[in-house]
Amino acid sequence: MNNQTAIILCAGRGSRLGKRTRHTPKPLVKTNNIAFIDNALNNLETLGIKHVVVVIGYQSETITAHLRAMDTAITFEFVSNPDWATTNNIYSLYLAREHITQNTLIIEGDIYFSASSLQQLLQQPGDLVALVSPLGKNMEGTYAVLEESRLQGFGSTKDIGHEPRDGQYKTVNLYQVGSATFAEHIKKQLGSNVRKNNLNAYYEDVFKKASLEGKWDIQTVIVPATEWYEVDNHYDLTICNYISSRDRLGFVQNRHGGYWRYPMLDFALIYNFHFPPQQMKDKIKDNFDHIFLNYPGARRLIEESLCEFLGVSPRHLCVANGAAEIIKLLPSVYAGSALVTVPSFNEYANVFGEQRALCHYTREEDDFAIDIDALLATCRQQRPEVVIIESPNNPTGALTPASALSALAVQLLKLDISLIVDESFLDFSNHADSTLLNVLDEHPNLVVIRSMSKTFGIGGIRIGYLASANQTLLALINSLLPIWNINGFAEEFLLHLPQYQQEYLASCQQVISDTHAFQLALDAIEGISGFKTEANFIYCKAHYADARTISRLLLDKHHMYIKECSGKRNTDSDKYFRVSCRTPEENARLIQALSDVMQDLAAQEITSSHAQENAVELA
Repeated sequence: MNNQTAIILCAGRGSRLGKRTRHTPKPLVKTNNIAFIDNALNNLETLGIKHVVVVIGYQSETITAHLRAMDTAITFEFVSNPDWATTNNIYSLYLAREHITQNTLIIEGDIYFSASSLQQLLQQPGDLVALVSPLGKNMEGTYAVLEESRLQGFGSTKDIGHEPRDGQYKTVNLYQVGSATFAEHIKKQLGSNVRKNNLNAYYEDVFKKASLEGKWDIQTVIVPATEWYEVDNHYDLTICNYISSRDRLGFVQNRHGGYWRYPMLDFALIYNFHFPPQQMKDKIKDNFDHIFLNYPGARRLIEESLCEFLGVSPRHLCVANGAAEIIKLLPSVYAGSALVTVPSFNEYANVFGEQRALCHYTREEDDFAIDIDALLATCRQQRPEVVIIESPNNPTGALTPASALSALAVQLLKLDISLIVDESFLDFSNHADSTLLNVLDEHPNLVVIRSMSKTFGIGGIRIGYLASANQTLLALINSLLPIWNINGFAEEFLLHLPQYQQEYLASCQQVISDTHAFQLALDAIEGISGFKTEANFIYCKAHYADARTISRLLLDKHHMYIKECSGKRNTDSDKYFRVSCRTPEENARLIQALSDVMQDLAAQEITSSHAQENAVELA
């Protein structure tokens, strides 16, 4: 490989990256603290390629100074494209045409790629070898059309009438010219385009034409979307930052969503994949321009619509931008301390802080059930102003019967203590009809909070609500909320919702069925206990290895993300993780991946145990 040459095209500005390329050439833009061109050169040097031709244009002095200052065994040659602002990459490659010979790499300077993907490219023979990857929804530009791994031709997402289909693979913009005859062909075609003044074309047009001739051996190497990314704008850069991260688990754990943009399958966030129905989505899409342009109508309009769906009096309801907006206000509503269960949704404890949050622990040996008598004893001793219970609980999935919660509300009222019950996942249980929304008038100290984002499959538009018969409490919370706390898309959803009640109930039944099958499959994996659940997620315990290790292996090797629960503060919390139910097909993929991970960890544990035994014998 040492006699190979790589041509890196770095002439363009990359204006779509805005301020990042105002004073910096695009190849020097960084993803996770490494410039695109530095990553490319590191990979080339690792694989023994020491001769690199760089085509420069915009901010050429900056690039040359940067490369000459590098501590590397690579030798550089520079080719200048003085017309970089008015020509495309076909002209840049034309200017470097004398360097195109057998075993020449052609690389664009605005892509991030792994060393392993480059190595696969180098190992594949052919007149031309193209590195390709499954065409994703956010990708644009040239793609290869493959049928049973054989190249059928090239296309572009920019072609009129293009529609995504199976067999389309995005070109990664890494090519190897494998033969001397094809190298000469490329030179002739580049020259022909320049003589025709076709200077704003792409050099890939030459490859497309060659593929139609049928006489060249053009091969492809398929790499997963986790091995590379082409960056044209800031949106692309945010995705590339995930792909290039050396700690992908830490990367996603520092975010609260948006994982769908990354090349992974998210089993951490909680979804209903069976609602809303397509007809409802289409109605909202039809009004997209109006919703996007106009202010929503404020809370009163949508509270009436939601009350019709829930069967709750409008005077009992307060709608918010997700349950999180209400939770954030609780310390302002309740001046004293709050008793929370552990493990549970941490945000309740977090908003009250260490000084005001009291803990009531549930245990695995009790199936994480709440001991109501013990909880009441704590209340009599420590006198919190409010008790907060999730039913079903997040993350355990344990349900506290509605009758027990009603009885608890009666006892707490005698102590002048309020009770908040979070029923966000109750509709995914077999006891959805036992909601405390039906008994609000019987308990003046009772508050019910629900997030709709998860159960209704609308996490992106954020809806939650609080319900209570306590009018003083509702007035206070309403006074703390902004007039337009609900966005127009959430408003439109709620206005359509009442006519889809049967579809919603059917979707919940489907989720319940899928989750039950998922829980049984998880529990059957050697080394894992999957606990019974009354929600659409399963709390699991690993019997060897810790949950963080399992989560990291799933993400790094199988590109699946689960919620490791080491931060839940219960006993042995580092052993637990939570897995959300998706579709049956996706659930099956996780079961297989998790089984593989646990088998590998079991083998490592056996090897480690044998090594320790041998060490003892030698001692």
